[in-house]
Amino acid sequence: MAQESKKPAELWFIGVPVSERRPGMFYVDALKIWINNPDRDPYHFQYFLVEPDSDWPDALRDVPHVGYLVDDVNKRLANVDEVLWGPVTVGKDKVVLARHMGQLIQLYQLGK
Repeated sequence: MAQESKKPAELWFIGVPVSERRPGMFYVDALKIWINNPDRDPYHFQYFLVEPDSDWPDALRDVPHVGYLVDDVNKRLANVDEVLWGPVTVGKDKVVLARHMGQLIQLYQLGK
């Protein structure tokens, strides 16, 4: 089992599912989803639209979730109840979708 991380997770965004693309969304080929940059939204919403053939978990396709920046995705796995998807590498970054105390979360580790 992964060793628990000591550094706190940083709240990054609220993931909000949408049924059609919105201005500013871009396609992430590795995930087969459309998203916007939450840093460009005044309230840090990340709108997402999942393509039908994406591996994105059904549990997250139409449900909001909270995204956190973390120092090490693998170490964070010790703190979740269930891993729904991942870790997946997207460019230099790592992403995992999980449940923590019943809540849907996304852990995001920026590549170095």
